Amino acid sequence: MFRDDSQLASACRVLLAMVRLERLWNDHGPTSEATDLLEADGGPLSSGERVMLLAAWAFWNGAGGLTIAEVLERLDGESVEALCFLVMASKCGADAVDDWLAEHGRGL
Repeated sequence: MFRDDSQLASACRVLLAMVRLERLWNDHGPTSEATDLLEADGGPLSSGERVMLLAAWAFWNGAGGLTIAEVLERLDGESVEALCFLVMASKCGADAVDDWLAEHGRGL
């Protein structure tokens, strides 16, 4: 699992950065904009952006109701790979998440 909420928030931010939505998460968690978008089921977001937002929420607190079908249908290969590797890293422990963050979080 994640070491703490700070590590979890970093992972969510990196996921969202893959679709240029890192502004929706900060060091403490989701922003009010992220909450509004969740309540609006993604609102104006593209389908890929929406899926990554729901993935971040799924990690954060289980909200969003993301399905595997949506992941497979809406995300490109790079995003699916990053998401799947984060799932695996989170099951392997905080050090594995640190490795995932180091690989995918360049520049954040």
